[in-house]
Amino acid sequence: MAFSIGIAAQAVSLLLLRGFYAIRDSFTPVKVNVFTVAVNITLSLIFILILKLSIVYLALAYSISNILNALLLLYLLDRKVSFDKKALFVPAIKMIVITILTAISLYIPMKLLDQLVFDTTRTIGLILLTGIATAVGLSVYAFLSWIFKVKEVLIFYQLVKKVITLPSRLVSPAPTSIDAQQPNP
Repeated sequence: MAFSIGIAAQAVSLLLLRGFYAIRDSFTPVKVNVFTVAVNITLSLIFILILKLSIVYLALAYSISNILNALLLLYLLDRKVSFDKKALFVPAIKMIVITILTAISLYIPMKLLDQLVFDTTRTIGLILLTGIATAVGLSVYAFLSWIFKVKEVLIFYQLVKKVITLPSRLVSPAPTSIDAQQPNP
């Protein structure tokens, strides 16, 4: 769970690295990465050796350093190319709010179903609980994305619709110019 905190930051870091490479600046990401690795090592040592916390805090230190890495890369790349801040942050904030609301709407029914309805010590109960939680989570996220008008999720829906209708277009392709010609007598 501690690793999951930094997953988005790690993905953003990889995207921002490509931005630096596109403007032919590979030294700045190296400096940032060296700094954040040092922060990761320092936090790990503090959490484990000084504060005597559990090993889970190694993952938390890694996630914190990934978030710091993404923020530093974003800040430094913005100074070089100047992003449209509204277009960059408004969709991200919408998705964060939607994610938090989805997590809350998932947690309560999942705990209730786990304790009152399903026996999750058995495989079938665990599969049913996971299936219901997945369906509820996807439904809530899709509904909130529609309410908040998140453009990126709407683009994803259109892509899914194209993929679903693709087999029908493959069965009967449009006639080619050779097929449209009259046969010779």
